[in-house]
Formats: sequence, C-alpha cells, structure tokens
Amino acid sequence: MIDGMMALLAMAMLAWYSPAFCAVAAASAALYAGLRLLSYPRLQDAALHRLYAGAKEHGHFLETVRAISAVKLFGREAARLADWSRLKRAQIGSEQRAQRLSALCKLANVTLLRAQALALLYVGALQVLERRLSIGMLMAASLYAGTFSGRVFQLLDSWVDIRLLGLHAGRLADLLGEPPEADDAEAAQTAPAQGRLSLRGVSFRYGEGEPWVLRDVSLDIPPGQSVALTGPSGGGKTTLAKILLGLLQPQSGEVLVDGVPIARLGPGGTAP
Repeated sequence: MIDGMMALLAMAMLAWYSPAFCAVAAASAALYAGLRLLSYPRLQDAALHRLYAGAKEHGHFLETVRAISAVKLFGREAARLADWSRLKRAQIGSEQRAQRLSALCKLANVTLLRAQALALLYVGALQVLERRLSIGMLMAASLYAGTFSGRVFQLLDSWVDIRLLGLHAGRLADLLGEPPEADDAEAAQTAPAQGRLSLRGVSFRYGEGEPWVLRDVSLDIPPGQSVALTGPSGGGKTTLAKILLGLLQPQSGEVLVDGVPIARLGPGGTAP
C-alpha cells in the first residue's frame, strides 16, 4: 500500500517536472512488468519442482530411517543409498534452477534501473541545453524517477513472491481437502470376512504434474491366494501394496474388498 502510494506520488511529481522523464520511467516500469509476467510461469514451474523434489527426498530419507532394520536385514543399504542419492541430486538441481531464475530476475531489475538512469541523464542533458530544465530540476526529476521505478519494481517482485508462496498454501490445501476416512467403528461393523481384493482401473501419482506410478491397473485376488509383487526398484510395488491396504487413495479407479469400496472401510476396517 505504501509503495503504491509513493509510486503514484512520484509519478505525479515527475509528470509535473518533465513529461519526457515520466514517459521514460513509465516505459521502464512497463518493460519490467512484462519481464516478470513472462518469467512467472518458469519461476512457478521451478518452485513446484523444488517442492516436489524436496518432498520426495525427505520422504525417502524418513522411510529409510524408520525401516532401517528391514533394510539392513535384506541387505538393501546400497540400493536405498543409490535411490536417496538420485533424489538428492534432483533436489539440488531443482534448487539451483530456481536460484538461477531468481538471480536473472534480480539482474534484470538492476539492469533496467541502470539503463533508465542513463536514459534520464541523456534526456535531461538535452532539456538543460535547451533551457527547459535547470540543473536543480534535473536532479529532482531524476530522484522522483528513481523513487517511482524502485517502488514499482518492488511491488512487482512482491506480487511474484506472494504468488509463489501460494504454492505452499496449495500443497496444504491438498491435505486439508482430502475427504475424511471412514470411522473405525463403522468400518469394523461393515468389514467383510472373505478377503477378496479387487482393483478396477486404478491410477495413482504422488502429485499434480508428477509421472503416473500406476496407470489403469486392474486385478483380482481370490480369498486365500498368495500373490508376489515383483519388479525393479521404483516400479510401484510399495505403492500398490499401500493402495491395497488402504493407506493411499488412488486418483482414479477403486479398490474393493469383497465388493465393498475400501474407502468406506478405512484402514481400520481392513485390519485382520
């Protein structure tokens, strides 16, 4: 609010001193606004990748620490370390990309301010030679132009920062927007006893814009049958197991326990 008022006041004084100075300052502000608008999608994409990469790395690390006994028992230390190293490199890469884009925006800010100062000096020198401005008026007009551009640039930077902070709020909204699980008491009363598991067109991914871990998976496991999930690391075996247990909810499709959607049972309703 204060920056906006100061920018308007500086623009009014600048227009009174010299319309040419006002035009130069307005052109500089418009150019910077265009640059920020053009760079915002890239900044947003970099910020999203940084959030997702950090969440993946942190989640993998915590999962490994919590299951360290099983990891050591099955001799999976090297594999888990390799997976974590890959996720850590991805996180560092996303951080560096976001920092490079931020540095380029700061460079554009400084460059435009310096270019504006040179343009104002040139225009002001011509007007002084033509006796349309005095030296004192030139200095005052330059001061108002710098104030206007500085405030407008700061407003644009703050707008972008607020929009990027909204990404964190969006992640929180995803958590708060999840539908509540079925009450355990209700699940215990309605839980079937046969044990048939069925998947109907199940698709799952860990975030919007992320690659699909499972895509249109359908299978049927009769009661009493033993099933082994095999495949390379990262192929979705753990994710599929968590979906079958009701710990993860798929983006599409449904999981049925004896014909009853697992979402109605909740995790407590699938316990033996």
